Amino acid sequence: MSSGVSYSLGPILKVFVGGQPGGWNEYPVLENTLVETHNAVGVDSNGYARALQAGDVFVGFARETADNRIGDHKPGLSGEINVQVKAKGQVVADIAGLTVSDNNQTKVYMSDENTFTLSSSGNTLIGFVSSFRSTGVGIVEFDSSLQQ
Repeated sequence: MSSGVSYSLGPILKVFVGGQPGGWNEYPVLENTLVETHNAVGVDSNGYARALQAGDVFVGFARETADNRIGDHKPGLSGEINVQVKAKGQVVADIAGLTVSDNNQTKVYMSDENTFTLSSSGNTLIGFVSSFRSTGVGIVEFDSSLQQ
């Protein structure tokens, strides 16, 4: 995405802003798993993508829904489909407890695919506060290479 371009991310994530153009990667999806559009994606210990769970390796935010659940016409096996993720960029996010004193490089973690937090305890590092917008809202500079 070029600077100045943004799009809606749903109820939790607000918008991607700026960031590096490109930066899209693909990962095979875990069996019987649904990864929804714009949610954070993690990989399990076997390298399969799923909706991020605390402690997973963060690989980015899903570009679109990847539904690998068992259905009428597909078995939902691990690796049957891939999910495309944005690996690096910025996102406006609701972050509980964020204040103006967190402006400029406070670490940001996620406890699941939609929950941003400043608490490291058992959570997954995804980036840093780039700028404070208002109480509980900031721009997060996310980067999947922070853990790899």
